[in-house]
Amino acid sequence: MAKAGSTIKKMNWQVIKNNFSDHNYLVFNVESFNATRDPPRIFFNHRQILKICKAVHQKFLELQEEIQTIDSKQKLEKWIEELTITIKQISQSFPRKVIKHLRVPWWDSELEVNRKKTRALRSRYQRCRREEERSMRRIVYKKQEAHYKWLIKQKCRASFELFYQQLVANNEFDLPYKITAVKIRKQTVLQSVKTSNEQFTNTIEETIQTIVQALFPTDDSTQETHVQRKKRETVNTYSSTILDKQFTKQEITYAISTMKKKKAPGIDGISIEIIKELHDMNPDILHYTYNKCLELGIFPETWKKGKLIIANLAKTHLYLMRIAQFVYYRKIYYGAIEPYLLFGVGAWGNRLKLKKIRDSLNSLQRRPLIKITKAYRTISTEALQVIEGIVPLDIKAKGVFGKFLLTTINNDIKFGSKIFKWEDYETRLDPHNIHPADNISITYDKHKPSGKEIEIYTDGSKINDQVGAAIVVFYNNEEIFNRTIRLPDFATVYQAEVTGIQMALEFISTIGPWNKINLYTDSLSVLEALNTFKRSKQEILAIKNDILEMSKEKSITLHWIPVHTGIQGNETADSYAKKATTRPNIEKNSKEIL
Repeated sequence: MAKAGSTIKKMNWQVIKNNFSDHNYLVFNVESFNATRDPPRIFFNHRQILKICKAVHQKFLELQEEIQTIDSKQKLEKWIEELTITIKQISQSFPRKVIKHLRVPWWDSELEVNRKKTRALRSRYQRCRREEERSMRRIVYKKQEAHYKWLIKQKCRASFELFYQQLVANNEFDLPYKITAVKIRKQTVLQSVKTSNEQFTNTIEETIQTIVQALFPTDDSTQETHVQRKKRETVNTYSSTILDKQFTKQEITYAISTMKKKKAPGIDGISIEIIKELHDMNPDILHYTYNKCLELGIFPETWKKGKLIIANLAKTHLYLMRIAQFVYYRKIYYGAIEPYLLFGVGAWGNRLKLKKIRDSLNSLQRRPLIKITKAYRTISTEALQVIEGIVPLDIKAKGVFGKFLLTTINNDIKFGSKIFKWEDYETRLDPHNIHPADNISITYDKHKPSGKEIEIYTDGSKINDQVGAAIVVFYNNEEIFNRTIRLPDFATVYQAEVTGIQMALEFISTIGPWNKINLYTDSLSVLEALNTFKRSKQEILAIKNDILEMSKEKSITLHWIPVHTGIQGNETADSYAKKATTRPNIEKNSKEIL
């Protein structure tokens, strides 16, 4: 009963101290712990995923009329439960594939070939009946058997030597020493923990319940703070007749595309691959289900079930921790400490003129810098900032405050003798002003030009620190229009490419309704910015809205073409863009990006 594996069966521990012995007796009950084990995870191939999605699609078509009439939580819960059961039933019908793992890491194809050869020679020797031939076959078989055994020993020894070299490469007294000294730690046993009553748990069930209660406490309104109570009252008394906007199919598609593949599914067994394939096959299933949950204001009980796994963190070697400290502490400084110290700089940034404020900021910055560099406490703050290459916090605060004045409240600022005007910089968009359902995505393809209908080519160029953009329009492979613009010298090639798209849309707005207009560009970054569902900059948002508005009367399709591949329209647009850089006057004032 001293084995770690039997610890889970020991219940109701008690220590008997009232005895005449020098030892204390331990008394416990041996009981079975009925813990439910989840079935092993199954990873489906593409054919099996298609079969699951087809079954769910068929189920949706059969119950479509009934699903359209869902108007209560019970009906919605029933539909989601049927959806989950259908996926589980199809999943369980697939045969389980047993993956055979090799017992030894040194086994390879060479040993496999020699084993087959040895068995074949042994079989020939045993089947042979002629005495002379039998003795000859026995010699051949024994030679091969000896070579096979020698090869096994060589592979085994080489594998162990490589394994040992990897172990002792960092610390000679790590695992080999622990094995010799019998200091290997056994499997971690879930020990007793203290409850809220300051008493230790006696059973494994009590231990698990105590840990879960500590990690996920119940919502007790009697122990709330004043701020929490106010939030609860605000939520409970909130009422509005205005319904939130429904989820769009584009929004759901983007959310699914951000999910990483090959992740372990939940208890229901529904993996990311199944969700993606199901949405591609029939977008109405998830679109209707999510919007119905939003309309009724519920979150299905089936989706709330999860599995809690208590895992011990593996100990990191000391030498690795010392090496990683520089990287980790630096990331923590930039990601947490610096933003925390500069929080609300827009409110107190005007006091950065005071020496006391500047000294206080650098004093606060000193402690994390000492932690990063592992330097002595006698080192100066200026030396720490130089060693780490980190900007002094008072200077960083001035930059953040200046950016706040320019992009947020639209004020001009002055640094030294230079004046920065807010009109020259892109203002910051408030992400809360744009509803997620209003975000749109403009798709594109990689089809080559056909030489038919209207084809517009755009390009941007920067030569000798001068920037230009151009468009050229072809109709049935004949050039009918071109336009060039020179941008400010501080503009980037990306801004020039964006300007080219804007010029193309301006031309499209001047023509009447058309069957099909193809817009070609070699800027993949601009097309990806238009294709992404995330919140974009003002110019990209304006282009998205213009394309969406024009698409009501005209068919506009965006295409990506590779640069300098002999496409006539692209080469012509490139030559016009280069000529635009030599124009004497700047015709468009692009805004700088902070």
